[in-house]
Amino acid sequence: MSFVTRVSGDPGTRLRALVAKVRDLDPVVPQFDATTMADRVTLSLAPTSGGATALGIVGMLALVLTSLGLYGIIAQTVSRRTYEIGVRRALGAQDRDVAWIVVGQAIVLALAGIALGLVAALGSARLLRTLLYSVNLADPVVFGVAPLALIAVCIVAACVPTWRALRINAATALRYE
Repeated sequence: MSFVTRVSGDPGTRLRALVAKVRDLDPVVPQFDATTMADRVTLSLAPTSGGATALGIVGMLALVLTSLGLYGIIAQTVSRRTYEIGVRRALGAQDRDVAWIVVGQAIVLALAGIALGLVAALGSARLLRTLLYSVNLADPVVFGVAPLALIAVCIVAACVPTWRALRINAATALRYE
């Protein structure tokens, strides 16, 4: 025999009271698997929520690895422009103008990559929707935080070598290989 009841208040407290009442009525009747509906739903969704957690962890790991790769590429690209920065400074360009040119070009490259990535991600979101329940196809947190994080990484990656190049003497930068 099974009981399914709807209660007001705390279901856990009501469940214990119901089990105690059944035990009082007939102590010989075996009682097992007395759980709340919330516990049953959680248990039935455990594989799905575990998969979603695993995908979330993989997504965060992908964002970290992408950030590291982007940092390396942008930093290397800007470091190679030390000679150009020296020429611009030798010709009288202001430091902030040179920094704006270098950082701005790095941001444009990053924005192009982010735009292509967002198009691919929105295209593949339909596939993920078949694997997960109640997934928003254009989740603003995912599609907002990741690009903003990559833009921040790009700015830092471009600013650090640019700052280093601007700190050295223009004549030294002209001899830089």
